[in-house]
Amino acid sequence: DAWPILFMVMFSLSNGYFSSQCMMLGPALTEPKDCMLAGNIMVFCLTVGLFSGAALSFLSLLIAQGSF
Repeated sequence: DAWPILFMVMFSLSNGYFSSQCMMLGPALTEPKDCMLAGNIMVFCLTVGLFSGAALSFLSLLIAQGSF
């Protein structure tokens, strides 16, 4: 059980770090007047990605169990 836990911790820390860096540096790379819009678009895309990943996990669970 240690290997899957280790991999999950490693992936969560690295993904969390890289996502945080992108969310902080992304708006800074745009024009000053577009910083707020860039931040809002990035948050929207992150939310849609998390939602779609969660929804697909339920769908894949149903398919794996043969309930679909």
